[in-house]
Amino acid sequence: MSLKRALSYMTTDLLAGLRKVLLTTSLLSICIAAVGQTQIPNGGFENWNATGIKALAGGWVLSDETGMGCKTHTSIRTTDKAAGNAALLLQNADCAFRNPHEGFATIDFAMTGRPDSLKFMYKMEEVSMDTASVILFLWRDVNGTREAVADFIYPIKGSQSEYKQVSVTIPYVSNAMPDSAFIWIASDGGRFPAMGNKLWVDELQFVYGQFPASVNNITQLVGDVRAYPVPALHQVSISYCLATKGNVAIRIYDVNGKILMETISEELAGPVISNVELKDFTQGLYFFSVQPQRGEKVIGQFVKQ
Repeated sequence: MSLKRALSYMTTDLLAGLRKVLLTTSLLSICIAAVGQTQIPNGGFENWNATGIKALAGGWVLSDETGMGCKTHTSIRTTDKAAGNAALLLQNADCAFRNPHEGFATIDFAMTGRPDSLKFMYKMEEVSMDTASVILFLWRDVNGTREAVADFIYPIKGSQSEYKQVSVTIPYVSNAMPDSAFIWIASDGGRFPAMGNKLWVDELQFVYGQFPASVNNITQLVGDVRAYPVPALHQVSISYCLATKGNVAIRIYDVNGKILMETISEELAGPVISNVELKDFTQGLYFFSVQPQRGEKVIGQFVKQ
């Protein structure tokens, strides 16, 4: 073998190895981000202290704790809930500091992950066309200064006698990963609160695209499923991110849904790459599924050249 050809083979092998390292590193970063997804502390409003200024546990601050001298409570634990045992009730009331004054709840907490949306349940008793509001800020620290990664103000309008679910897509302004979040919920969304306007809130949570924020009692354990190269010739590589250790089944189907191949292997949590030989496959479109032992399968496709 000539030196030139040997160097060519070495270069090809080196590039292939480098691509695999880069892909694995990329998958690992995705998996780390998925596993590290933060949920909102006490977002179900279940945990309350009997007394003290931190009546709502988890780091929440309530309007009743700010010394406004209100004749009626503006932030209340209620058993009129969407789920669990309790919910949060906010209402505009007669206060010495401001009459009327809105009820509010706010929390500022450290986080990891990049949620796709904010989801919650609410109902409302509207007075004089007043609005309520939910405000979200996601920040990252840059040399001791908070830099905005995403923010929105979601107005709630109109009476709603039964709990309604809302999912608000988070509008990101950068590709950065946030490290802290601030949430403000209020029974008024403007400068002139209407006396008696009421807002019930429950089941406040972040929703993530790849995995839910907890892997307890969930069915979606596989994320970021890909097949490459496109098109595939001798081999197709199926990569995915696995939330928990366990057996994973990979199946290849033809366009009629017939199973052509199946493999089952035990995999560790994190990035996984499975290579499938295609020497016995004819040209055309194929489908594949990735299914963990105790979760839902994810479907994909590839083309054999």
